[in-house]
Amino acid sequence: PSYVIMKVLKQRLDQQDCVERGWVLHDFPRDRDQACLMDSMGYKPN
Repeated sequence: PSYVIMKVLKQRLDQQDCVERGWVLHDFPRDRDQACLMDSMGYKPN
């Protein structure tokens, strides 16, 4: 389920190296629900 994926993703994206250097996601989000979850958690593409 999307909430499990987002929990794991949040743990990774909040690590220092991702915070300092940024991150790239390939083939994610896969659907509108995942995109909305990312947005609600403060992870916005730039």
